[in-house]
Amino acid sequence: MRAVLRSNPRATPELVGRTRELMDAHALDGRVTGYENLAAGLHLPDPSDRHVSAAAIVAGADVIVTWNLKHFPPAALAPYGIQVQNPDGFIVRQFHIDPQAVRGSARRIRARLKKPP
Repeated sequence: MRAVLRSNPRATPELVGRTRELMDAHALDGRVTGYENLAAGLHLPDPSDRHVSAAAIVAGADVIVTWNLKHFPPAALAPYGIQVQNPDGFIVRQFHIDPQAVRGSARRIRARLKKPP
């Protein structure tokens, strides 16, 4: 949440807090705890990203989705069975797994837009 506030000048603590509440309500297994001790032993190009990898390991994630691929080298995550993909690659992967689900999600997202470009 701190990163969102830093990178988006229009974000407010109230808006980000509300977004977190909605995420927690809809992704019941989305909050990961108990990763802190593991983070210290991970070696990544940017030490400030260790918590992301540690949380993915503890959660049993298959993939970390990020635009910041260079900070998550495959060799560092391969021992844990975790891949790193950019968001576009992730969507393509999901489409190959279940095209109907991806189409349905895209339709629901588009229907919620108030001002489509």
